[in-house]
Amino acid sequence: MWASLALLAAGASGCPSFGPDAIPCQVDDNCPTGQSCHAGLCVEGPGDASSGSTSSAGSSGAASSGSTGSGSSSTGTSSSSSSSGSSASSNSSSSSGSSTGGPTLTGVSPSAITSLTAVDLVVSGSGFQDTTTADLDGEPLSIATLAGTRLTLHATSTQVGAAREANLHVNNPTGTSALTVEVDNPVPTLTSISPNTATHHSGTATLTLTGSDFRPDSVAMADSSAMATTYVSETELMAVVPGNKLNHAGNVQISVRAPAPGGGVSASVTLTVN
Repeated sequence: MWASLALLAAGASGCPSFGPDAIPCQVDDNCPTGQSCHAGLCVEGPGDASSGSTSSAGSSGAASSGSTGSGSSSTGTSSSSSSSGSSASSNSSSSSGSSTGGPTLTGVSPSAITSLTAVDLVVSGSGFQDTTTADLDGEPLSIATLAGTRLTLHATSTQVGAAREANLHVNNPTGTSALTVEVDNPVPTLTSISPNTATHHSGTATLTLTGSDFRPDSVAMADSSAMATTYVSETELMAVVPGNKLNHAGNVQISVRAPAPGGGVSASVTLTVN
């Protein structure tokens, strides 16, 4: 009787009715089709509203979790973008650095020139400007022409100077570039001596040597021995034949030697000793 009264009271209060064969449960999935879990028993009708809310909240939570993951992905993208930007900036700086400074020089013609001889030098390269200047070991050179990748310079005999390894500088306001130019002595030419005879046992003899391509460092030779030599000009030297070369009658071979770089020994002219 009391069970019947309980069932009637439950129906009157609007709660689901429990049959005598109600199945114990914890969630709706424990109940047969068409039933739901209510107060620990399977009943006819839809599931507990609070259970549905929990499920929805769980789903919403998952969605929220997904949004969080999406945010992490966005952060990763930002980091990648930052790295890429840094790399591009570095490359740009390197490229800019290589384009500054002096002009780019690829060659000079001729690369070997003759000492104390005026010459035109043609420099090949790029980056030449209207303000470009040039010098040879500090001696300013005049610019004959400047056309694109070719710079033509004129050097006087004084600017070329003595034999050596010289540095040709090409200067822009932003920097300087350099090439090496070899300045060589020419091989001298001896054409005559005066006098061309001497008397043995007469002591020393002073000779005037005539020829071409003589230099201040040229040396007159008696056979294979150097003589005291005075430079007069490119075509004239004065030399003193030592007494030991005039001790006996015979011939002495007179020549002129120019030292390296370049240089060499001239053909000889005979001094006859009577």
